[in-house]
Amino acid sequence: MLGLADVFADAALPQKLVMAALLLSLPAALVAAARAWRRGAPRSIFASQLCIAGPALGLLAGALNALHMTQTIARLPQAATSKDLAPGIAEIALLVGLGALAGLVAVGVNGMIERHARP
Repeated sequence: MLGLADVFADAALPQKLVMAALLLSLPAALVAAARAWRRGAPRSIFASQLCIAGPALGLLAGALNALHMTQTIARLPQAATSKDLAPGIAEIALLVGLGALAGLVAVGVNGMIERHARP
């Protein structure tokens, strides 16, 4: 069974960079939200941008990964089994899932900041 660390370890460098960026965006959103909270700002600009950029980046990287995977499968001399495809599908799922998680965290922290900033 593939764990998340295994999927990351087996990914190519561009996919690793996207995964790392999405993972690092989570604590960055929390830090940006804490700063906005202390200032009494109505929102965090970083978290506001991450609401769209996180899911978009995850979807784009996942789609490009799926495209590359299908092009590779089409060139294989024999049919690929589901066991052969599983690591690629797991990588796509991780990219899309991390993008969604980043977007959800950003929406959540912005909601908390907005509620705190209201008089």
